Amino acid sequence: MPVPAEAKSYLMRWNPSISSFTEKDFEECVENMVHGMFRMNWSIREWEEARRGDLFFMMRTGDDKAGIVFTGQFISDPYPGDDWAEGHSGALLPEDIVTKLDELCEGD
Repeated sequence: MPVPAEAKSYLMRWNPSISSFTEKDFEECVENMVHGMFRMNWSIREWEEARRGDLFFMMRTGDDKAGIVFTGQFISDPYPGDDWAEGHSGALLPEDIVTKLDELCEGD
């Protein structure tokens, strides 16, 4: 999917100890990737401006494996869903932080 010229970036958070998305779910997603991609649903706190094509960084929290575990792109606009446990996920990131995270993910 092409990245829109005005794409925003979000920090999504995953704490395996409180999330319905378990460590096993994560491992299965990684094992079953197709062309380096997998799909999943996730709640987003700052959903009002989020759009299909926006980007995100998924940060694992809450244990000794904390850090950015993958990056991705929203394949749909936000839609109503259940009140998921990871309530603080989906913070809109300022451009200077996005630039630094991009550099770190590329190994620069």
